[in-house]
Amino acid sequence: MTKIKTFARTALIAATFTVFAAPATAEPAIWVAKTGKATAYLFGTFHLLKTDAVWFTPKVEKAFDTSSELWLEITDGDDAAAMKSVVMQYGVDAAHPLSTKLSTEDKALLEKDAATLGAPPSAFEPMRPWLVALQLTVAPMVKAGFDPAGGADHVLKDKAAARHKPLKAFETATGQMKFFADLPLPIELAFLHTTLRDFDDMLPKMNDAAQLWVDGKPDEIDTKLTSKMRVESPELYKVLLKDRNDDIARKLLDRMKAGGTIFVAVGAAHLAGPDSIQKALERVGVKARRL
Repeated sequence: MTKIKTFARTALIAATFTVFAAPATAEPAIWVAKTGKATAYLFGTFHLLKTDAVWFTPKVEKAFDTSSELWLEITDGDDAAAMKSVVMQYGVDAAHPLSTKLSTEDKALLEKDAATLGAPPSAFEPMRPWLVALQLTVAPMVKAGFDPAGGADHVLKDKAAARHKPLKAFETATGQMKFFADLPLPIELAFLHTTLRDFDDMLPKMNDAAQLWVDGKPDEIDTKLTSKMRVESPELYKVLLKDRNDDIARKLLDRMKAGGTIFVAVGAAHLAGPDSIQKALERVGVKARRL
């Protein structure tokens, strides 16, 4: 069970399925939405970055500085003890070992992929399939030198504290875990199978996506990463992206009724593709304009 302690933080990092590597310099996309007396800047984030990544550009800084509040997906993910408790509650099923749920093919894939990470397959035995999939998504990034502490969300949170900006959240750490924990078992197993199958291509794909981020091409990021999920796993896509984007848009609109200027920083995939937060806003008459 000691392995579970190290998985709590990485599991949460992957909860939006938008974990990317990033190069040294960047000009990420940013949008502005206005309604009544309210302005919201929408910024796509990367949850793991190398420590030398430069993304807080003058354009982003200006929007951040003129905002009175910072809104993130979650604000309660830094408490390691609390996160361990959440992972133990929703991600561990010691009574039903992982190997009893896997096909012969997936057992072989897990053995291969775990060896790449320097871990025995037995380390994953007490975990539910969704938690294994998240760990296999994040671990190669961490091994390659990408740091949760350098992630844009973490950096923005620190900047908000330094500048005495109130910090708000659309979701909770527990809620994000439950998106996965509440998946029907066949979908959960399909999620793990896809992760195991694509494991060797994951890091190159994420690096490609990072370049698209640098170039300011969010819809190409959708094509590179989430469009495949939309086609192959529509139920998973609906839970992790479409439904969440609709919910975040509703909460954002409720906040905007109070007026003022806020900075919204969510995983980049939430601001890309046909079911993005911008599209959800547009359906109710609020247009987000790319800066």
